[in-house]
Parts: sequence; structure tokens; C-alpha cells
Amino acid sequence: MHGIDFSIPYWMAIYYHIIGIISLMFDVFSIYLVLYKSEKIDNFRYFLLVFQISCCLTDIHLTFLMQPVPLYPLVAGYAMGFLPKLGATPHFCMCILIACLIFQIESMIFCFIQKHQGISKTLRKFTMPNTLVGLLITVFALNRSTNFGCFLSSFLSKRNSTRGHVPALSEICALFVVEGEVSRMKETIRNLSV
Repeated sequence: MHGIDFSIPYWMAIYYHIIGIISLMFDVFSIYLVLYKSEKIDNFRYFLLVFQISCCLTDIHLTFLMQPVPLYPLVAGYAMGFLPKLGATPHFCMCILIACLIFQIESMIFCFIQKHQGISKTLRKFTMPNTLVGLLITVFALNRSTNFGCFLSSFLSKRNSTRGHVPALSEICALFVVEGEVSRMKETIRNLSV
């Protein structure tokens, strides 16, 4: 079995910054086009604007604020962006990422609904009532808040997250590649088992 490398991947931070800057340039350009060059598409442009803003927020959070690092083959990881430097936990960063992704998907769905309404009014078939559209907006907003709250409330403290897993942690210690980490992990396991 291969060892697991827990060293900090500085190359990944550079990658995140490059991709983040490129994505941010495209997002700002798209927002500019929606605001100043799309007078002909009526009020649909506001739905596109919300979608582009949600894409921009997701890109900023993922590439600058969070910067997730997976620890393959474990189902684990950590964050090394700006928020963890301010003391945010990876769990909290994931909560914000999930909320951003749900907001992005919902705004894309509303773009589809608005486009459907525009086409159906032209064809005079299959038009959804405005009350149903309002109800969908309300349900999606509650869904986003509920998902964020449920995921946020599932946070376990470090003490509770390792309870019952101390024997497995000692087996994982053998897979560490970084020097000095094995002795520190064994000391942590001794402190947790007390």
C-alpha cells in the first residue's frame, strides 16, 4: 500500500490562484456583458446576472477563501485558503461551499424557468402561473437555508470526532510520509485515549 503524503502542496495553492484569477476575469466580463450589453433580453438579464454573481461567489470561495486539499486515498482533506488562516474550520468552509453551490444551481434553474415562461408566453402553451414561480423561489430559498443549517449543525468537536476510532488512528500513523509527524500523531492518540 502506498504512503499518504500529508505535506503541504504549495503547487496547489499556486494552481488555485491562477485558476481563480482567470475565472474571476471571465466572471467580471460576463457580469459586464449582462449589465451593459444585453438590453434586448428584457428582464431575463436579471436572472442571468444573479446566476453570474453566484458563479463569481463560488469561484472566489473555492479558489481564494477555501482552497480544499484532498488526502487521497482517505476520505478526508483540509483547507488552506484565507478563511482557515483566520481560524475557520474546514467544516465551516464546506458549509459555505455547499451553500454557494446550491445557490448557483438554484439560480441556473430560475434562468431555465424564466426562459421557459418567455417561450411559453410566445407560444401561448404550457405557461406556469406566477404564484407557482413565487412558490418555487420560496421553497428553493428555504431549501438552501435548511441544507446549510443541517450541515453546519453536524459539526463534531475534535474530541468527539475521534471517539471510538483511536485504534484505527494508530494503524493510519504507519502510512505517514512526513518526518516527525508519526511521533506527533502517537502523542495525539495517547492524549485522546486518556
